[in-house]
Amino acid sequence: MTAPDPEWVVDDEDVPDEATLFRRVPDQPDFLDVDLNGGPPRLGLGVFSYRDEDGMSVYVSSRMKDEEITDEELIDWKRVYLCRFPVATVRRADAAGPYPDGTAPVGSDTETAGGVILDVAAFPDDERVQRSHGLVRIPIPPKATGWRPMWNAFRIKLMQATHVKVAKSADWIVPTTNGNPARST
Repeated sequence: MTAPDPEWVVDDEDVPDEATLFRRVPDQPDFLDVDLNGGPPRLGLGVFSYRDEDGMSVYVSSRMKDEEITDEELIDWKRVYLCRFPVATVRRADAAGPYPDGTAPVGSDTETAGGVILDVAAFPDDERVQRSHGLVRIPIPPKATGWRPMWNAFRIKLMQATHVKVAKSADWIVPTTNGNPARST
């Protein structure tokens, strides 16, 4: 693994541990497979992908509150769903561990802590939403030696802490992962 880059800022103390992070989920099978017969959705690792080299895009609840934005304003029900997970999970240095059914995905025993930085988004058009944007990062930047295995282990931990909003309702659902049952919260 490469030593951490001193220019790579991983965490912003202005983001409180109690905050929740929201990630927009495209309506695509690699990200979220919704059962049209009413079964639980199946969450894919693609939900936690980097699309660029600056971090994984999220919206930060503490900033959303300042900007008076609801989670519903982040959703385009025709093509985008929403998932959420706690900032504390991102920052905690622990391993994902096995799924509830006892199976252990590769990398689930790797302890990885990350962070969240505030970062104004270039889109959408709503400036309030842009200002509530942030990035999830791990200690080494993308493309550096050792980044991929660390990110893979880290995103398993995120997946296990995630809830998804898949329909116009107040319910957040814990999606299935590896065949485990979902539940409403």
